[in-house]
Amino acid sequence: MTMLDIFEIVFITAVVIIGFGGIVFVVIKEKK
Repeated sequence: MTMLDIFEIVFITAVVIIGFGGIVFVVIKEKK
C-alpha cells in the first residue's frame, strides 16, 4: 500500500461521510 492509495481511500471515505451527512441533515431539516 502506497501513500497515494491510503490518501485515496481516506478521501473517498470522507466524501461518502460528508455526502451521507448532508442527506441526513436535509431530511432532519425538512421534518421539523
